[in-house]
Amino acid sequence: MADTQELQISAARDEIRQVYEWLMRPNTATLAACEPALERAVSSMRALSRHLERLPQIPPAELKAAAVELASEIARVQILLATAAKLYLGRMRELSGSS
Repeated sequence: MADTQELQISAARDEIRQVYEWLMRPNTATLAACEPALERAVSSMRALSRHLERLPQIPPAELKAAAVELASEIARVQILLATAAKLYLGRMRELSGSS
């Protein structure tokens, strides 16, 4: 895999894994930190996409495999984000006294 492509996938994966770790122990600080981390991951993937559009050949198999693995990690983070949102919404309702 080319160095640029490898760095972009690695950067996105690092951000997604950090978000996953934060969401395993959610609190207001970690939830607030998720948005910029996810934006950085998206930025890395956009850069990778632009780079791939300029390639005359089909991307290497290892790049495709890395992208599929990253997609799986993103799916896990989506589940955790939804769960954290439900948790905090329920907590806000409790604190406000509504049901």
